Amino acid sequence: MITDNKIEIAKNIYEQNDVFNVSSKPARVRTALSAALVEYRSTNLLNCHASAMDQLYHQVISYLPEYTCWLLLSNGGMVKSSRIVERYRLWGGLDKGGITLPLGQRTKEYSLKNGNEIQYFGAIQLENPNFFHIAKLISTHSSTHLILSKSNSVVEKILDDGWSYGSRKHPDKILYHLENESVFLITPIGEFDDTEGGAVIIARSELIQKCYGIRPT
Repeated sequence: MITDNKIEIAKNIYEQNDVFNVSSKPARVRTALSAALVEYRSTNLLNCHASAMDQLYHQVISYLPEYTCWLLLSNGGMVKSSRIVERYRLWGGLDKGGITLPLGQRTKEYSLKNGNEIQYFGAIQLENPNFFHIAKLISTHSSTHLILSKSNSVVEKILDDGWSYGSRKHPDKILYHLENESVFLITPIGEFDDTEGGAVIIARSELIQKCYGIRPT
């Protein structure tokens, strides 16, 4: 039997704290986002990530059962457009690259163009998420993000807006949608040589408070 680990809360991820913070507040984000973090200890970091994501997910679902898991995916960034690129697009390109995706309902492919460059986006709705598979996918394809949403239209809005990375692990545009929509983002934490690893879930403060039963301090 797996025992749930202690969850810690960060009231504002854009302010220095001992739990979790993002280095600087994106220009489009106007208000604070909160986070809940949980860690596990194991010799296998992917097990830590999977256990932590599973715990955070099930606690949200226990309060908000209408929410489902979505994997947001991208080809990673702008690439030079060509007939081959536009033939394979996102799903075909990931398959051609040897990326094994979980089973689920796939959205259509979205794209953003900048001159002769193009970037593709899509999402997979997961009814029965396998968190070890998700953790492994994120570790090998970093342009993957796990969100919880109750609305297909919100997911479509995120995909239509797209995102880019720069030097950020958490794209500004995704953080912007977390502020403006009732959406959660779950991200693994911990490096390959750490003895502890876990996950953090980010959302508007009232959602973190509702699901984790603790007023952020």
